[in-house]
Amino acid sequence: MSRGLLERPPTIVLPEKIEFAEKQSFLTGWFGERRPLNTIEISSLYFNLQKTILTKDLALGFSQTSKSKEIRRFMEEVVKLAAEHIEIFTTILHEDFISSAIARDGKLAEDCANIMISNGWFEEPPSSVDRRELS
Repeated sequence: MSRGLLERPPTIVLPEKIEFAEKQSFLTGWFGERRPLNTIEISSLYFNLQKTILTKDLALGFSQTSKSKEIRRFMEEVVKLAAEHIEIFTTILHEDFISSAIARDGKLAEDCANIMISNGWFEEPPSSVDRRELS
């Protein structure tokens, strides 16, 4: 944490007084004039973003190690859907200028991969045939 490697959730400035919704338009959400995200929405988006990143990573691992073609195909679909959800959650947070943790997650993943490579732990997945070399 002192090195700044752990991602912190978005911070919210505490209000000085309680405010009550005065119009039904507060409930419009994505339709009509859009208001800033509230703390419940931010925490839900952030939690779901983190959960979806974990889901994507696990599904990717299962797709790479499963012996069953059916399971591999299913896990690849999970990875694709998770990537779409990550994009949606990130976009919503960024529209309100709220940090999403994605860039730092990528840096942490790269650091992890470099450690694995330097220690000889990173098993390279099979690659397709180099079609340019064949032709």
